[in-house]
Formats: sequence, structure tokens, C-alpha cells
Amino acid sequence: MNSEKKRRFNTVDIIIIVALIAVVIFVCYKYVFKGEAVSSPTAEITYRLKAENVDAETVECIKSFDLPLQLVSGDIYIPDAYLIDVEFTESSGQIQYYTNSDGTVSSRILTDKYDAILTVKATVNDTANVELATQEIRAGKSNHYIKTKYYELAGTILSVEWSE
Repeated sequence: MNSEKKRRFNTVDIIIIVALIAVVIFVCYKYVFKGEAVSSPTAEITYRLKAENVDAETVECIKSFDLPLQLVSGDIYIPDAYLIDVEFTESSGQIQYYTNSDGTVSSRILTDKYDAILTVKATVNDTANVELATQEIRAGKSNHYIKTKYYELAGTILSVEWSE
């Protein structure tokens, strides 16, 4: 008797063949048929942010560094994003309310506080949702952080100017 058996394709064989074909198609698409990357047009913007009630000690720290300073996000520098100017004015005063030991509420005006106007110049993607790192850039946007290697402040964006 002949001991040769005819081999037939079963379901497992077909699954393996389809998986191998899928891997080959993926590799060809990824490495052989690489298309040109589509990049968004860029624009240069300058925006101003107001940080209120900055402590006098922080003001002295900020003044000790020369400008421009490159901005950071997390632990990396943001390309083409620089803090180019900082102006300080005395704050109109922040009122602090506190409860006395007898239960009455009192208030006092905190002194040695300053408002800071920070000016940033950056190159961003010119899309409908303009972002610097992961933060949206729009006038009126609050809780916007400006971070450098040495300090950070949060405030509200006052204005955004687009360079032509």
C-alpha cells in the first residue's frame, strides 16, 4: 500500500496564509510606497498674556534672566517659541478674606503683588485650531501657561497678532 497521503488545505492553513499576505501588504505600504508627508502651512504669531498677582520674589527671579527665553512643554523645548518681553506693574491689590477666631469675616489687601504682561513670539501651524505645544492660542483664553526653563506663569491671553 502506498503510504503517501494527499494533503488538503484546512481552515488553519487558510488563516495563516491570509495573515502572511496581510503582513506583506503592510510592510510594502509602510516602507515601499511611502508617500510625501503633508505639512500644514505655518504662521508667525505674537501674543500677550496677563498674569495677575505675581509675588515680588517671583518678579525678581524673572527679572534676573535675559530675554529671549525659549519656551518648554514638559521636558522638551518648543521649537520657534520664545518669551521676548515681560513688563510688570503694581497689582491693584488682591483682597484676601479670612475668618477671625470669633467667627467674623475680615479682609485685607495683599501687598507686594504685581501684574505681569508677557509677550511670546512663536511659529505655529496655520490651522483652524491654533496650538502651541498642546495649548490653544486665542485672545481671552484663560489658564494659559507660559513655561521657560527657569519659571512659569499662568494667565489670560490678551491679544494675538498674526504676521503676514
